[in-house]
Amino acid sequence: ETDAWLTLQMDTPEGDARHRYTDLPDIAAECLEHGVGAIHLIGYNNGGQDRNVPLIDPNPLLGTYDELKEAIRACEAMGVRIILFFKIGWANIDLPNFDRDVLPHSCKDMRGNP
Repeated sequence: ETDAWLTLQMDTPEGDARHRYTDLPDIAAECLEHGVGAIHLIGYNNGGQDRNVPLIDPNPLLGTYDELKEAIRACEAMGVRIILFFKIGWANIDLPNFDRDVLPHSCKDMRGNP
C-alpha cells in the first residue's frame, strides 16, 4: 500500500558512512511528513554498499545490532516500513554436504527448488 519510498544509502563501498542507525527514526518522521511510507536501506551492512556480499552483519561504523533493531522497531511503530536490501550468494547444489549445510538456509524458486 506504499505509494513512495526513500532509498537511503547508509554507507558507501568506500566507507563514507552517511547515516547512523540511530538517525533512522528522525528520517522516518520526515518521510511521514511527505507521504513516504517506506525506507529502502542500502549500505547498512558491514563494509557498506556492495561489499562483504553475501554477509549482512551490522556495520560498526553505523552503530550496533541493537541500535539497528531498535531503529527498525521505532520506524515501523510510526508506520514507516523498512526494506533491507541485500544480495543473495549463489551456491552450487553439487557441493559436498549441500543438503546439510546450505539447503536449510537457501532461498527457493516458485517450484521449491533451491
